Amino acid sequence: ILLLNRSIDMSSLTKLFGKEKKMTPEESIQKIRESREMLEKKQDYLEKKIAAEIKTAKANAKTNKRAALQALKRKKRLEDSQNKLDGVLANLDLLQEQLEHAHMNAQVTNSMHQAATTLQQIHKSNKLDKIDDMMYDIEEQVQVGETINEALSRQVGFGQDVDEDDLEAELDGLMQEDLDRELLDIGGSESLNLPEVPSNKLPATKDEDDDLRELEAWASAS
Repeated sequence: ILLLNRSIDMSSLTKLFGKEKKMTPEESIQKIRESREMLEKKQDYLEKKIAAEIKTAKANAKTNKRAALQALKRKKRLEDSQNKLDGVLANLDLLQEQLEHAHMNAQVTNSMHQAATTLQQIHKSNKLDKIDDMMYDIEEQVQVGETINEALSRQVGFGQDVDEDDLEAELDGLMQEDLDRELLDIGGSESLNLPEVPSNKLPATKDEDDDLRELEAWASAS
């Protein structure tokens, strides 16, 4: 109110805006816009009236000086009214700007207050000891799940107690049997050039002759 033009008193504003009542920021801003439109139309009207008075003064300047002066006086009053309207419009612009900023700040403040209240409620419900207990329960259930998965993936039934070393030894035996069978098949299909066994008796060595003579002498003596 202090920023308003001194030529506009409170009664004038009351007449301009009507009876004071509580309005929302949106309603106040809309009211100011409607008042601006009304005053701008008034300014256009004054502009036309001023132009008409100037035209009258020029037309009577030589022939009717008194009429010309009266036209200039009316033009002067119209210009004074126009200047006052300019001041009112400037004040309305300032009020509208302040209302818009105040409304925006109120909305931001309200949003921040609601967010802070919600955050406080969330933190109040999420107590630290409860969160620690929850995380402990989660870790415990994860370990239980891993134990269950390990149990389900373990082989059961036949072959559980079989020694793998015995199985490898048995496998090696089977492979050796196949190898021996292959060798026998090869020997049966092809004759081997082996040396003949001599049919004549081999000559006895000197030591064998002595033993034979001694045996014969023992037999004759008996």
